Amino acid sequence: CEEAIEGLQRESLELTKRISKAKGTLASIEGQLQELEVQKQLAVDSKQFKEAGEVNASIKALQATRDNERKGMVEFNARVGALQDEISEKRKRKEDLKNKESEKQTQSKAGQLQLLKAQAGELQLLMEEEIEGNDWEAAALLQVELDAIQARCAVLDDETLPPSDDPPAPAPA
Repeated sequence: CEEAIEGLQRESLELTKRISKAKGTLASIEGQLQELEVQKQLAVDSKQFKEAGEVNASIKALQATRDNERKGMVEFNARVGALQDEISEKRKRKEDLKNKESEKQTQSKAGQLQLLKAQAGELQLLMEEEIEGNDWEAAALLQVELDAIQARCAVLDDETLPPSDDPPAPAPA
């Protein structure tokens, strides 16, 4: 997904460069058109109609070039807008996928935690039965297993709880 976003960004940058170049070309053409208009007016004023006609043909050709540049610029701008929308959509999709994955991991850990707590409850009952039966050795082994499960539960609790914004309580003096 990240590679696709980078590819779209490169394409957008390339189109932006082309737009900038087209703006420069348009400015140059506009300057040439103004010059040609002045030349045509001078030719008309001095009654050099053949020259005025040639200049007018040059003006028409430049106007067609200008119109094509403008059309290309509009298309480039539209494509850049579409690319930006696509980039935003892909980023949102990427963020959604990341959030779903995180949620799955949290749910998985919550499921593990629930299972471990159930096992801890069963071990507690077994240990109490062993104590009542005066089997201290079996009770001690069950206590070791229970401690290990409770330690794992504490780790999973820390991983599944959302981070607290509350500052830690100060230690008593």
